[in-house]
Amino acid sequence: MASSSAAEESTSPFLDRRPGEAPVKPEFFKKSVNPQPKSSTESKTDSAPSEAGPDPKKPKLRGRNYRRPRDRLPPTQSRLCPALIRDEECRFGAECRFGHDVAAFVAAKEPDVDATCPNFDRFGFCAYGVTCRYGASHVTSENYKNVVDEAKRAKAEAGGPRTMNSLSKDFQMTLRRKAMETPDADRFLKDLAARKKSGLSFDDATSSSGVVTDEDLIKLRPREKKVVDFRDKIYLAPLTTVGNLPFRRICKRYGADITCGEMAMCTNLLQGQQSEWALLRRHQCEDFFGVQVCGSFPDTMTRCAEMLKKNVQVDFVDINVGCPIDLVFKKGGGCGLMQRAKTFEEIVRGDRKSG
Repeated sequence: MASSSAAEESTSPFLDRRPGEAPVKPEFFKKSVNPQPKSSTESKTDSAPSEAGPDPKKPKLRGRNYRRPRDRLPPTQSRLCPALIRDEECRFGAECRFGHDVAAFVAAKEPDVDATCPNFDRFGFCAYGVTCRYGASHVTSENYKNVVDEAKRAKAEAGGPRTMNSLSKDFQMTLRRKAMETPDADRFLKDLAARKKSGLSFDDATSSSGVVTDEDLIKLRPREKKVVDFRDKIYLAPLTTVGNLPFRRICKRYGADITCGEMAMCTNLLQGQQSEWALLRRHQCEDFFGVQVCGSFPDTMTRCAEMLKKNVQVDFVDINVGCPIDLVFKKGGGCGLMQRAKTFEEIVRGDRKSG
């Protein structure tokens, strides 16, 4: 038994793997595009290690092996210019780092997977153009132009945008410059600061000074809000790294009534991070849709609520009070809000005032 196990270990394909590679079966290896050639000096050094010990000048690898050997990416000249894919003129001209020879690209391109393109068949247009692996159905063989079916495209556009809540470049620059105006949130935060300074809680009545107005005597009615009825409905809870837009579309097809996006950090949303705004995307089939926001302080959460009210199409906003991740908990967010009841109350009141 010992000899057979030793023979199996000697013939194992996992023994020749490089540092930092997981033991994967050979049939699942991806073919190397352009592996880095190993110099003769490196091979000699690897085969015959120095007797004096390790080189003191060589840095010691710690933690993740960031310097493990990697395959080189294919040169950019082998990739087609994005402007030519969109049937546009490249504004970089001769200085463009991508290839402009469409005929050479088509000749070196892998054969098509199928003769019918799903995007062209449904929407009458394929944004991938000549690079599409189903391009035979919408790319001409003479000049490699992308064909557009105007009837199908008009029918698809008549139903409105398929996805909503995208971050535009203009609004992203507004967020990055911190130029977004939030009057409702600023008014609430000013009132909150005055209450803290005077030692009053939200349950205490405030005495008016100066001229008495109708607002001092008559309690204003809150504006009409859309009420989401959760009774007897299937609610898809927010699932981080799982509940993305394609997953929610599948759940809607199988009977989900109310859907909610993945957890988004309010500070990242206020900074205009594209990756965080992608969590707010909504498909047209999601008739009842909400977003989940995670934060630790009333100022950022209140401003984020007002921003969502004015720029995002959502039916409700869910406040995360259960995330156990250390990065969130140590800042007082997620499940940390359970131990900060006063701050949690301020966040909820601020979101109702501004959102």
